[in-house]
Amino acid sequence: MKITIPKTLSLTIAATVLFAVLGISTALAADLPFDIDAGNIDITDSSNSNGLTITQGSNQSEILKNDIIIISGSSTANTITVGNNISPNIKLNGANITAPSGKAVISAGTGSTANLSTDAASNLIGGINGSINMAGGTLAVSGNISGNLTITGGSITLQNGTVTGTATLQSGTLIIGSGAAQPANFKVDGGTYLKGSTTLYKTIIGGLPAGKAAVFKGNSFTVGQDGTITDYLPQQADTSLSITADGKTYENTVSIEPNHMNQVTVYVCSCIVKEIQKVTTADKIIIPAGSSSATLQLTPQCAYTVCEISGHKGKTPTFTYESIPAGRVNSQGLITAQLSDTSVQVVITAHLNGKNTTLTLVFPVVKNNTVAFTLAQDSIRHGRDIVIQHNGGAGFRDALNAGKLINNGVEIAKSYYQVSDTTITIKGTYSEISAGKTLNINAVTDAYVVAAPLQLLVLNNIGTVQQPAQITGSKVGTSFSSLPLPKTIKVVLDGDVNTVAELPVQWNQNSYNSNTTSLQTITGTLQNIPGHITLSPNTANVTVPVTLYRSSGGGGGNDNQPNYEYDFWLGIKDRVINADSGDTVRVYAKSYDNLPAVILEKLKGRSITLIIERDKGKDITIYGKNIKKIESGRIYYTLSDLEKLYKDGGKNPDSSSSAASSSSSSSSSATSKPTVISPVIPSPPPVVSSQSSSESSSETSEQVDSSSSEEELEEDTELVDAEPEQEESTEPEKKKMSPLVVVVLITVIVAAVSGIVACIVLQKKKFN
Repeated sequence: MKITIPKTLSLTIAATVLFAVLGISTALAADLPFDIDAGNIDITDSSNSNGLTITQGSNQSEILKNDIIIISGSSTANTITVGNNISPNIKLNGANITAPSGKAVISAGTGSTANLSTDAASNLIGGINGSINMAGGTLAVSGNISGNLTITGGSITLQNGTVTGTATLQSGTLIIGSGAAQPANFKVDGGTYLKGSTTLYKTIIGGLPAGKAAVFKGNSFTVGQDGTITDYLPQQADTSLSITADGKTYENTVSIEPNHMNQVTVYVCSCIVKEIQKVTTADKIIIPAGSSSATLQLTPQCAYTVCEISGHKGKTPTFTYESIPAGRVNSQGLITAQLSDTSVQVVITAHLNGKNTTLTLVFPVVKNNTVAFTLAQDSIRHGRDIVIQHNGGAGFRDALNAGKLINNGVEIAKSYYQVSDTTITIKGTYSEISAGKTLNINAVTDAYVVAAPLQLLVLNNIGTVQQPAQITGSKVGTSFSSLPLPKTIKVVLDGDVNTVAELPVQWNQNSYNSNTTSLQTITGTLQNIPGHITLSPNTANVTVPVTLYRSSGGGGGNDNQPNYEYDFWLGIKDRVINADSGDTVRVYAKSYDNLPAVILEKLKGRSITLIIERDKGKDITIYGKNIKKIESGRIYYTLSDLEKLYKDGGKNPDSSSSAASSSSSSSSSATSKPTVISPVIPSPPPVVSSQSSSESSSETSEQVDSSSSEEELEEDTELVDAEPEQEESTEPEKKKMSPLVVVVLITVIVAAVSGIVACIVLQKKKFN
């Protein structure tokens, strides 16, 4: 019996036997076609020179290179990948494949071309990466074909995108959809080319300038060295052509026939918009200072008016003019601009052979005013605002806001400066305001010219060291490291108390004596002084006064604790006394609130400024020559009183001492009895026995004289004794006391009163 084996089957069997002999794993036709939904399909060159390897998931198949790979199914996740240097035959059988974002449906490697055909219409969404050859069937592609496309049969539709390589139509059909673009490199040697449903035919257009860019129907071309471009046009008789190239327009008509050899030559024939020349180099109209108007003459013409066809040779156009605002141009093209104009728009129309072409020109109107810049400050300091005065008023303000402020030819960002009707303020945060740099400030505006750029040299900041307040709260024996020395010192920059640098300080302990109560001075040296700060006086040394206190034994063996506030103000009094004319004594009062009146007395009438800083509330500034009358008998002023009295440093002539008197007395009793206001002082030694009035007074007098001798101060303030309050007796009657008891009681009372008065006088003397 004779068995006939179909040719394709015999080839498959032969290939299977051959692969078996060669040791290659094979899959028979029963394993084909492939379903794209089952996974990605990778086609690569086999280790056998006559075969290809197809991998899908864990399955691998071997076929001959000429075999057809049938792919069907639908997928939005899987793609087809073709390896390098192979040309597999892929037949899509109703396949609908959408590539994931960022991928192509078919990716062909280097040197590879995918030969596509279809059994049933297929659709690829996501484009193709690589070169393909369309051999038969119907295929729609959405997305770019990033390679070459050759069509030798069938029909392929580009629904959107384009072909980035060369598209060659030899036979079959190429359809460019509404969302697609005609390939830039396109060859039609046969077949049918459609744009939408319109068939287009190859047309070669000559007569153009070689190598120039050209625009035809919105598409860009590069003119060949033979002076031609090639486009594809629908069949039509007397098609009008208008092509722009090299600033000119080339025109002609041609009848497009249904073949691929349409040719036409175009010519420059008439004036159009880009051919009208205004024949003036002016791009704005300048009104001189002091004038109310200015003129500009337009003399338009057509660059080319000679045409070789249609009898146009030698003809010239006529021109008409219109302007906005109306009436600014006459029939001869003379423009007149007024001061009220910001710009003048002119529309030129060229008339030639019944064809009208327009050119629109806009000329800004510039009022050529000159503005002068002057510096509004003595010097320019590092990181400080620059204030420049100008005389341009609101007009220059608006012009500069629309223009540019320039430093050394470079525009200053608008965020770094502000413009008013009289000044330009450049913020100190502008990086070029740096010590040692030179600025050249100019302005570029349409309406104003700066008479001369302003040249500015940026100088160092002048730093004034704020000497720290006296240290008074430490005991004798306190180690140097335990002293409350400040770690940083304030340096006021350029006299602006709102601009302060905090600099570290290194203190020198060589002169410190921890075993003395005498006033001593500790020196320090400022560290890390920035290069843009120059100290005035030019020294990095700082000083701080230090007074230690010594505890002394009292009755019962207990130490008398120091009165820190008393010691503090005592030290401030010494600093005021020792200050020179023109000095500033800066005090950090912490939470202390009662300033002894004697300090004001020592300050009064002198050219010395006392600045009191507080934990709470504003700083208080008191200038010695502005001190008001100090009430007789006044012991201290609260800082709240002083803030009201000297809110402007004591310069307010309306302020009076009565305000202070009212303030200080507001907390007193409502009775008419005077109240003694005393500073806080250390407690006197307790009275251990009764003394006679004369003995007590004598001892007190000796203490006062001794204190006065040691301090060598004068008495300036009278004290007002407080009347002792009498207690009302709650007993219905009192027993009579013997004369001896009465004498003893009177003696004790007199001694006590004398002791209190003596302590007050002693304290006052010590402050004075």
